[in-house]
Order: sequence, then C-alpha cells, then structure tokens
Amino acid sequence: MDAYLDASGDEGFAFGKGKKPSSPAYGSSRFYVVSAVMLLDPKHLDKRITELRNELAMPSTMEFKFADLTDVRRYAFLAMLSSFDMEVHSLVVPKKAIYSPTLRNNGTRFRQFFYKKLLASPSTPLSHSTVTIDHCDLSPTAVEAAHTYLMKEVNADTVRIKHLDFVESAESNLIQAADMVAGAIRWLHERGKGQFRKLVAAKIVDEWFFR
Repeated sequence: MDAYLDASGDEGFAFGKGKKPSSPAYGSSRFYVVSAVMLLDPKHLDKRITELRNELAMPSTMEFKFADLTDVRRYAFLAMLSSFDMEVHSLVVPKKAIYSPTLRNNGTRFRQFFYKKLLASPSTPLSHSTVTIDHCDLSPTAVEAAHTYLMKEVNADTVRIKHLDFVESAESNLIQAADMVAGAIRWLHERGKGQFRKLVAAKIVDEWFFR
C-alpha cells in the first residue's frame, strides 16, 4: 500500500507560555501525532477530496487542514474519509516525556525521528512501498538530508520504502487527509474531545504511544 504522512502539533517545548491559559494555543502543544494514511487506490480518494472541496464552497487553493477548519468542515471531511477502504497508523508522542536535548532543541531532527519511528514500526505494513511526506517548507538541502536519513533508517533490515517523496501539502489532497486524521487524534489527547477521532475510529488499525 502507498502511505501518506503528516503530523499534528508542533516541535516546541515552551509549555504554558505566550498565551493566556484559557487559549487553545496556550504555549507549545503537549502532544505530537504522526499519522500515515495507507491506501491501495489513492486516485479515488484524491478525486473525492476535490469534489468535497467544491461541495463545501471552498476555494480550489484552500487546504483541508484540521487546525484551520470550522467544525462543520472537519465533520464533513472525516465522515467522507470513513467510507474509503484505507488504514490509519498513528504514533502519539507525549512531549513532556522527551528528555533528549537533540529532540528538544532541533525541530527538524524531532520530526525526522518520529517519522522514522512510525515508518519503521513492524505494525506499519510497508513493503517496497511509495511513501509521501509533507514538505514542511524544507530547503532542498534539508529535503535531501531527510530523504537519506529515512531511507537508511527505515530500510535498515528490509526494503520497506521503495520511493520516498516530499511534497507541499497544498499540492496533495492525500497529505491533507493525513493531516486531518492526525489532527482528529491529537484533538482527543490534547483536549479530551474525541468526536472527530470517532468518525474515523474504524479505520485506525494502530495507534501507539511513544515511551
């Protein structure tokens, strides 16, 4: 199966700083969630997401990004997603449990490390697969470094990834699908609100915590 990967949350560790405690954006996120949406027929879902964008009267350039959408659009997207033949594999990272100076002080290394953890997990069914990851505005040098790192680490024992691509989320409906799922899962762990995760719960094959 092909895999499309994105994350929800930030790489910061300034918990409870910069905003009022009542604000949803009170400092850094407490959780970081990496999700892989895995499909045998990605073209069908890609087409349906474009159709849904039109149905919701969204501009053609507007992304389905969980953090930026209204609840109505979140419900519409995730309910649509639940009807597709797909699997979701997710890693939930409680950031307060991370003590590594490298991970705490280097956002790029932080992202790559947890992408690797999910992609290399035996429970993530990759075999000679094509994996597509959100570009995250990386420089060409950073993209090359991330590509080299992930291909080496994830394929250390067997060829799990055959092709690895980094694309801008604005250019990929399927990366946006991964963002929406990751956002729904983090919404539960960050805020205790599970109504969005519930919509795709039947598609979540694996959701594990980093320890």
